[in-house]
Amino acid sequence: WTSGALSTVNQTLRRKSSVTGGVTVNPAAGFPTLGTEWDSFAIDTADDLGSHTMDGLVTSNRVPVLAVIGARSAVVGAGLSFEVRATELDGDAVTLSASNLPPGAVFVTVTNAPPASNLFVWAAAGPVGVYTTSFYAVDKDGMDSETIAITVREEGGATDLILSEYGEGSANNRYLELFNGTGAEVDLGTYSLRKQINGAGAFTNELSLAGNLPNNSAYVIVYLFADAELKAKAHLTTWGGVLSFSGNDAVGLFRNGVLSDVVGYVDDPSDWGKDLTLTRGSSVKSPNVVYTPSEWNEGAVDDWSNVGIHAMDGLATPRVKPILTLFPATTSVFMNVGSSVTIALTATEPNGDTITLTSLELPPGAALTPDDPATGLSPVTSYFTWTPGVLGQFTAVFAASDADGTGAVKSVQFTVTDGFSDVGVTAMINEVRSNDAGTDDIEFVEIVAPAGTRLQGCRLVHYNGSLSQKGPVWTFVFTTEFVVPDDGAVDTNGVSLGFAVIAQAGGGVPNADFTLPGPLQNGSDGLILYDADDNILDAVAWTTVDDPTPGDIPIDDPGTVVTTGDPAARSYLHVTGEDRDTDESLQAPNNVRGDTGVTWSVHEATPGAVNADQQTVLMVVTGPAVAPEFDGVLLIVR
Repeated sequence: WTSGALSTVNQTLRRKSSVTGGVTVNPAAGFPTLGTEWDSFAIDTADDLGSHTMDGLVTSNRVPVLAVIGARSAVVGAGLSFEVRATELDGDAVTLSASNLPPGAVFVTVTNAPPASNLFVWAAAGPVGVYTTSFYAVDKDGMDSETIAITVREEGGATDLILSEYGEGSANNRYLELFNGTGAEVDLGTYSLRKQINGAGAFTNELSLAGNLPNNSAYVIVYLFADAELKAKAHLTTWGGVLSFSGNDAVGLFRNGVLSDVVGYVDDPSDWGKDLTLTRGSSVKSPNVVYTPSEWNEGAVDDWSNVGIHAMDGLATPRVKPILTLFPATTSVFMNVGSSVTIALTATEPNGDTITLTSLELPPGAALTPDDPATGLSPVTSYFTWTPGVLGQFTAVFAASDADGTGAVKSVQFTVTDGFSDVGVTAMINEVRSNDAGTDDIEFVEIVAPAGTRLQGCRLVHYNGSLSQKGPVWTFVFTTEFVVPDDGAVDTNGVSLGFAVIAQAGGGVPNADFTLPGPLQNGSDGLILYDADDNILDAVAWTTVDDPTPGDIPIDDPGTVVTTGDPAARSYLHVTGEDRDTDESLQAPNNVRGDTGVTWSVHEATPGAVNADQQTVLMVVTGPAVAPEFDGVLLIVR
């Protein structure tokens, strides 16, 4: 509307206090009362919103209102100043004051007619830190106040927290790293992490953070089921949620609910971040809500050498002692006499110091190669190797040191048995072909076990899942002195692995070591592997399209295996899918011991070798067990 030269465009209108009656009809054109009944103010003026003054009425007793000040920051040694302002709608005088001022800062208490204002002045901010200051606006009717944080940071520091590292690795090895280079400690309680799902939609799966992060420090969040070596670097572990990303999920850092920083393309389902490590460049000092690949350096999958340490230009690299990691990451190994184990030790540190990696204790006959001690610049790697020749319990202890001292000492406990006791034998069913495309004449079962394991006396029993058939279909007993060979595979504990193949006669199955006493039923049927003392070592059942259950095998045939509880338990029945009418086979995944059977898959047969979905060093074969001869529970990582 317009009224002569006056217009309502881009204006804030407030009715004059002299207007005590409304206008019910206005002409079709123009706004004749615009100039006589209304006061005009600049666009977005809202100081008087929520109250109104009218002549002849008693004005309510209203307290003053401080304009929002918000958090402030300054570089150490530099000046900082800002205005503190308050409004008061009754016309009363307002007193502005402050408490808990930083040392050297000035805010003079003043009393003014509204709107009241005064200046906070800090000529040389410092030292580095976070200062909490309160401001007050007071009149005869009451008070308004605001407490703010003033952050003093080092020169050249970051403007806020940043996402400094992202890892989407093998298996469950996922993590995020935040870095504080602001020059002062930061309250993580105002931050959270969220992600998109498959590169689309809103940011969800929020993970709220807590605690305080010191300056020049990193904060690492790791997926709960990641490798122990990676989890050892975590400040926080969490299951699923924001760490369930798979390479096409942008991850955002939020501050007070507002997106502050992001890694990954938003609204893009491509695999931009799959199977890689991303580290923020040292020149990046501010968060960025637009993913910019030039800000990130791409590294190899599962490269954790810098997790927990971040370099930022202008900041001194923190002095740290060496970090010693073992691969596979283990503290206890259970093995048979004559079998071999190899553990890689790597020491890292960011300061450019010379590292010394040495053994403090070794089992008899064990060695740390190529040198003990080994010295050099980061990273320094040596290999522990051992083939035990005697039974017993043994310990290896390792340490890494530099000019800053000795880092965490790592020790590994070894238990060596003869391969025949309940705790000693480790053997599992790894592959089955119970059906084939022709006349079922190339069926086989593959057993995986630590190299050097003696299977003599162990037996493999075939059960029919039908309710009408009780007892074993057939039983195979390892009657000869058979020692599992070293077939070149290694499990997550560094234990060398080998295979034993029991196949139908006729030579149609390569790498066969023994002959099956009869054919395998097509399903639902199963196999149970026992040691020489009738202890269950492993159990597997396959199903059919019509019956996805293992039949009565866990009920009364033999009824000694279960399909609930811990899949890594020896009596757990791993129920796979159907074995089809092809020459392919049912194959276990990397986690042979701990998988329920649901991720077994059908592939081209690989008797006597790792399966299609298995990778050496990632196979889980040796694992936890309970030693009954001890009083209490002994957790043994094999």
